[in-house]
Amino acid sequence: MRHRAKKAGVDAGPYLTIVGETLERYQQSGLVDDRRFGATMARSLAERGASRQAIKAKLLGRGLPVEVIDEVVNGLNHAGNSELDAAEALVRKRKLGKYRAVSHRRENFRRDLGVLARAGFSLDTAKAALGVADEGEGEGL
Repeated sequence: MRHRAKKAGVDAGPYLTIVGETLERYQQSGLVDDRRFGATMARSLAERGASRQAIKAKLLGRGLPVEVIDEVVNGLNHAGNSELDAAEALVRKRKLGKYRAVSHRRENFRRDLGVLARAGFSLDTAKAALGVADEGEGEGL
């Protein structure tokens, strides 16, 4: 806003005061609530297959305070939305692992692991989401 005001040759001070007062009034009335916004967005992202790491990055990019982000992500863990549930949602959405044709599972196993790793999931979580029970089973798909 200051940049546009300076470019137009207008003093931004009075406008910034009005914006600040309006924002404060909205926060006090509950119209603007970082925790509620963060919780809603985090739940939606988790349901679509985002990892906790990706959720934190997205919320940080939206300008939420770190304390609120940590609280929201911890709330996801307590609400029953596990990291494995999110990984399985991504597997289902992208048709990876057990959602591929049986003949293509083995040749695409490493590629599927890569998709999950780039999405921010740990190796153990990725293997579990792909339906691999133990350490050596992935090679025998």
